[in-house]
Amino acid sequence: MERRHHFDEKLGRACIANIYYFKDDVTKEYAPFFDYKEVKEEYDKQAWMIPDYTMWDFAVTMNKMFAENIDVIGKWSRSKETLKKRISELSVSFLCDESTNHPTDKIWWYMNS
Repeated sequence: MERRHHFDEKLGRACIANIYYFKDDVTKEYAPFFDYKEVKEEYDKQAWMIPDYTMWDFAVTMNKMFAENIDVIGKWSRSKETLKKRISELSVSFLCDESTNHPTDKIWWYMNS
């Protein structure tokens, strides 16, 4: 039987706390970039698309996608609500991409490799 790895609250919060992007040449901006209540609301809307993932997997993914794509994200919109929606869509796309050896626990492996 295949063992799947997923984030629970404790591991999810710890992982998110280590996600950052460079605000300028020397300043790191650390996650969380979204309130956990906001992430839960987005997860509830998207859960049917990502049934193999927990809310904490999704929270880690949203924060990672934000940090990795900050340059382009700022060009999409100045509205926090629109940005959250776009990051949510990007996160679902990342998690649904099956071009990986771990299609049902991709974010766990991505963050722990």
